[in-house]
Amino acid sequence: MKVYFSTFLLCLSFIYLRAQNGGDIPRYFNTIFEDIEVTSNIVYTEQTTIGGNKVSLEMDIYEPNNDPMLQRPLLVFAHGGGFVGGHRSRVEDFCQSYAKRGFVVANISYRLLDTEYSMETIGTVSVMAMHDMKSAIRFLRADAANKNTYHIDPNLVFVGGISAGAIMACSVGYIDNEDRLNPFIQSLLNTVGGLEGVDTKNSKYPSTVQGVINFSGGLIDSKHLDANDPPLYSFHDEFDPVVACGASEQYVLHGSCLLHDQAVAVGLKNKLFFNDKSKRHVGWNEEQLQIVLNDSAGFLGELINKVSDED
Repeated sequence: MKVYFSTFLLCLSFIYLRAQNGGDIPRYFNTIFEDIEVTSNIVYTEQTTIGGNKVSLEMDIYEPNNDPMLQRPLLVFAHGGGFVGGHRSRVEDFCQSYAKRGFVVANISYRLLDTEYSMETIGTVSVMAMHDMKSAIRFLRADAANKNTYHIDPNLVFVGGISAGAIMACSVGYIDNEDRLNPFIQSLLNTVGGLEGVDTKNSKYPSTVQGVINFSGGLIDSKHLDANDPPLYSFHDEFDPVVACGASEQYVLHGSCLLHDQAVAVGLKNKLFFNDKSKRHVGWNEEQLQIVLNDSAGFLGELINKVSDED
């Protein structure tokens, strides 16, 4: 469904009033933890950049402190920057916000462009970034199967990100072996290791996910979404000048509006926060941001509760 800001504001007001009147606020749907434990600079893979440089890719893990749950849902989250810049420190507040709602959050760094910019090199590095997010998922599933250092439920793994990070998350969630890819993308995949990449460590663990959070991102082709794919929550500005909500003229990319339309057409659970009339990229104001964080976490919470009910 496409939801506008006023509807979100009413929902937030209802939640607030209910809390003020002593109602219970369920896990995931709002902040229930005040303190967060952060484990920083965890190396999750060793890789080679498009420029041929060896890099150790790191993540920071955010956990709700004094949490009695032994297995918590995992959100792997990535920063933006057009695949040419940015750093995971930019999204610390987002990761803390989700952790305060009961998620374990992995804030990842990934390979960026370190050679001359072209359509081919930026396409290649975006595929490499997809591989890196998948490596992070497998790394954490491997840990969950052994020490389970972070008390993760390996059956409840979600991905998300902002701008380039959201493009990465959508690629992880919706590009699979059943898709017919255009020749350009297929040739890039063939060059750098297919859908999973060349990182064979933890390869026995899957990189599949149960949901995607897409903030101002997109996918190479919206037709890759089908009814059996993981549910999608999106935010997008109507007139985003960087990543179009529709079809991008600058990049070979379908934005959140087209993803929403395709999801509706195939019956895939999804929600789009459509920032009406906004001409910015990732253009939420502070009030809208808090609503988006609450609503996206609640969207995942509904998925988690559904799995729990089925169990």
